[in-house]
Amino acid sequence: MTALHEYGHADDIPADYSNKKRYKTLLAEKQANMTATRMMNDLFSHHKQTQKTIQ
Repeated sequence: MTALHEYGHADDIPADYSNKKRYKTLLAEKQANMTATRMMNDLFSHHKQTQKTIQ
C-alpha cells in the first residue's frame, strides 16, 4: 500500500509537502491515498471474485 501511495505522488507538482497543516499537502496526501486504494482494489478485485467462485 505504501508503494502505491508513493506512486500516487508521481504526478504531483514538485513542492514542499513537509508542512502537514497546509491545504496543498493535505490535498496531495488525500489524492495519493485515493489512488493507492483504487489501485489496490483494481489489483485484487479479481482475486476476490476468484475466491467467491471457488467457494
